[in-house]
Amino acid sequence: MKKSFHAAVLSGQALTVMAGASIAPALGGLKNFFSSYESHTVQLIISLPALFILLTTLFQGFLLGHWSKRKLLLTGIVLYILGGTAGGFASYFPEMLIYRAILGIAVGLIMPASLSLIAESYQNEERKKMMGLSSSVSNIGGLTGTLFAGFLAGFCWRYAFAVYLLALPVWYLIFKNIQDKVVLASSLETVKKTLFPKKAYFYGVCAMVFMASFYLLPTNMALLIQKENLGEAGITGLILSLLTFTVFLSGFYFQKLSAKIHLLPVYAFIFFIAGFIFFSFSKTLVMIFVSVSLIGIGMGFIFPFIFHEASLLAHGKEGHKVMNLITGSLFAGQFLSPVFFGVLNQLFFKENTRFLFLSAGIGLGLFGLLIFMMIRMKFFGNPFKLKIDGNSYSSTKA
Repeated sequence: MKKSFHAAVLSGQALTVMAGASIAPALGGLKNFFSSYESHTVQLIISLPALFILLTTLFQGFLLGHWSKRKLLLTGIVLYILGGTAGGFASYFPEMLIYRAILGIAVGLIMPASLSLIAESYQNEERKKMMGLSSSVSNIGGLTGTLFAGFLAGFCWRYAFAVYLLALPVWYLIFKNIQDKVVLASSLETVKKTLFPKKAYFYGVCAMVFMASFYLLPTNMALLIQKENLGEAGITGLILSLLTFTVFLSGFYFQKLSAKIHLLPVYAFIFFIAGFIFFSFSKTLVMIFVSVSLIGIGMGFIFPFIFHEASLLAHGKEGHKVMNLITGSLFAGQFLSPVFFGVLNQLFFKENTRFLFLSAGIGLGLFGLLIFMMIRMKFFGNPFKLKIDGNSYSSTKA
């Protein structure tokens, strides 16, 4: 296959991570402009696309069975550019939310079509390589988008929405290098029906909890930096870019390190919790950089682990449902994060964001304790392969 085809296939993934979080550096300016709304309401600008991504992906089976992936990608990218850039012209908050909903629908079209194209076009080791590259490309896209948006937000929050114009070369790459090919729903292979694995729900809950906690950073960082006079929008962009880079870096080395470090997911969980607790006491930018790096490293190992373990459960007709459950759980956590933590902040912490991060760290610790107790009581196989009472339970045990 030509290199231009590889680039076109991967390019769609570059738009997924940057869709919601890239605009986070402009959140301080957006809060000032929409000053009549509470902080947790303004944060919907970041999280609302996730809800519409989730809703759109529910129809991905129907769409992929009746439309070519090329048409889905090209249509999705057009909506992505329109919905993304239109936010820079919004004068009213409901108007802004409509544009963000369109952006979410766009990503809901792009993401499944892009991943399905990889699965269809590559086999065996080449497919594994492309799946790994797709994850790296999505994080690089998020890193680039956040830096670019942070720079533009330093001039005016409206300019930050120009970051979505980065999708223009992606549209051209796909238009030139990917051909139409429709797989009709009636021609899809019928496979033997299998029972839906109950352990998939456990991984779904984990994905939602971790993503809801992780999304505290993009939805609160700009407001915290502004409130405590730690810097401008560009600093927020730099911090969030560091977060994305550490997620990318640890995810890139996940396969090699997991083969050498037996309890890597456990250590990653500890890093993740430590990052939140350390962040709650961070008074300088250096301390914030360190705590954000800890969170990013932990996250970069945790999510490949969840997807890997879930993929081992995906068999037969129920296989795609397992992965849809995990993906849907991620976006559910992303959407619920500002809603849940916003209410928590108002009720108990009086808009003190640092206590919010501390509560997230403590909550994650309790969640980890609950997982350990469930493993000990043998509710499911041991996902971390811990030795308990002299026994080691396989992570693939039903």
